[in-house]
Amino acid sequence: MEGTTDPSSSLRSRHPEMFKPMRRESPRGKKRTVPMECLCLGFNRTGTASMCAAMEMLNIRGWHSLLFLSTNIGDCEMWEEAIENIFFGKGPRFGRPEFDQLLHDFSGVSSDTPAIAFAEDLIEAYPEAKVVLVE
Repeated sequence: MEGTTDPSSSLRSRHPEMFKPMRRESPRGKKRTVPMECLCLGFNRTGTASMCAAMEMLNIRGWHSLLFLSTNIGDCEMWEEAIENIFFGKGPRFGRPEFDQLLHDFSGVSSDTPAIAFAEDLIEAYPEAKVVLVE
């Protein structure tokens, strides 16, 4: 039809992260490759995606739940373990060694769920990182 645009092309231009190949590899055993510079932690719908985009403009590779849910599906099992440990007492709380595996190649976190559940743990694990609390 003349004059119409393909809806997938519009979505692709607005959310290119949704069109990246799925990474099913587990983060277990990964080593941190870059220092953690910034933790931007907020609840859903508080601008964490915009803050992640801002960090990217500053050359801080940001981890956001959209990335986790769309391309890093292999991380789900480890995040699930972290949730079970902190909320259901199934094991020790995650610390720097575990977060380094989950976030090994990211120098920033700008996220709501699930990272907001670990705000205190992330701040403790990365005392050198700048912290932005989003309300």
